[in-house]
Amino acid sequence: MNDAYGRGHADAFVPAFRALGGEVVLQDPVTDTTTDFDVFVRAYKASRPDAVFVICGTYSYRAFLRAAAAQHLPSQIFGGDGWASSLATEPYADGVMWPSMFLLNDTATVAVQFRTAFRRRFNREPDAVSAMAYDAARALLEAIRRGGDTRQGVREALASPGVLAIGATGPISFRRGDRVGGVGGGVRVRDGAIHTDMRWNELR
Repeated sequence: MNDAYGRGHADAFVPAFRALGGEVVLQDPVTDTTTDFDVFVRAYKASRPDAVFVICGTYSYRAFLRAAAAQHLPSQIFGGDGWASSLATEPYADGVMWPSMFLLNDTATVAVQFRTAFRRRFNREPDAVSAMAYDAARALLEAIRRGGDTRQGVREALASPGVLAIGATGPISFRRGDRVGGVGGGVRVRDGAIHTDMRWNELR
């Protein structure tokens, strides 16, 4: 996507992929309002890449997946971390993969409780955005409890060593402004459901 989000992904992915020996065959900027992807898919079929990395907003990535399915694009399709779990119900999304900070098969107590409560309230599966919003609220409330209701107190509580809270995505702590540890993993749509293909902590 031709915005800060998309360019940030490209700036991080392309050099890292090339450093590992990969070749970027095509790189096409689109917008979140792009809905006609037929010409892009035809180009990808002609160039025959092993995989297509799609960084788009909700409307455009669904349109891309429909076009890819209609033209039987053989390449493995990877998406961004904002893709929704509701894709599992769409036939055109079968086989696609993306990274997720929240895994539906996580058996940790808080993750199971969050998923159960979310499904009861909204009648659908939660996705990573929902889980991260929940965890941000838990972390902020705990920081207020520890540091008081001043900006400085909350900032110091968030930066303090140790686990701040246990969220749906696991233990929450920060080091130099970044969350400690890799949470989540890679998920894939298969047979109408989302399956975990790998966990980040398994890659270490």
